[in-house]
Amino acid sequence: MKENDNDEDEQKFQRSIYSMIHDEEKEKLIAQHKMLMDQIRARVYTMGELKLTGNCLKGSRPILSFDENFSRLPHYALLKELLTQIFGVPNKHPKSKPFFDHVYTFSVLDNRIWFRNYQILTEDGGLAEIGLKFRR
Repeated sequence: MKENDNDEDEQKFQRSIYSMIHDEEKEKLIAQHKMLMDQIRARVYTMGELKLTGNCLKGSRPILSFDENFSRLPHYALLKELLTQIFGVPNKHPKSKPFFDHVYTFSVLDNRIWFRNYQILTEDGGLAEIGLKFRR
């Protein structure tokens, strides 16, 4: 009888320890999840908050602007060629307009590529940020 009582007590003790550890881990995971969600919320903006007011014409070609790191470092040079082929529009393409009215800029900061989209406002080069911005 005493052995059974000791076994049952041992099992209860182990279950309570497991439950405590499980609860502590669950609390840590919940805290980490909340912290991650706060970081995500800090980086996400609604379109109303951004107030991006651009008016680029459909089919117009962008000017692609690259940071000097894209010419200096070989792996960024490869990415520059890739981005040029993705975002560049050939001159005199049948579906493109014969002018530029926006600029795509690619810059490197902290080993990340930052993208910005600007509208050309005036002939002397005035710019206004009009589009989404992202980094990778």
